[in-house]
Amino acid sequence: MIKTAIAKLKFLNVSPTKIKKIIDKIRKKKIIDIINLNNMQQKSGQAILKLLKSAIFNAINNNQMKLEKLFIHEIFVTKGPILKRICVKAKGKSGLIYKRKCHVVIFLKEN
Repeated sequence: MIKTAIAKLKFLNVSPTKIKKIIDKIRKKKIIDIINLNNMQQKSGQAILKLLKSAIFNAINNNQMKLEKLFIHEIFVTKGPILKRICVKAKGKSGLIYKRKCHVVIFLKEN
């Protein structure tokens, strides 16, 4: 039986396209290699690392998996709700500002 650990991050205040850039860097890698990427400067990078640590602790505590054998089986981002705000423009007009949110899910497995 293959064990799987899951961690979810919902309603992150970053657009999904910005998250996808970071996710592509860490997809299909071993956990030990990713933990060394603590120098991610983006806000979304810090959120992904926090989610990854949560998934690691879920795997170790709940499923008795070993850290050395863990790798990211699947990680993906989906669209969340969009908040629409109004911004004042010239000549009495108004424009829309879209504040996008996203959901991120990580699946960890053992070799």
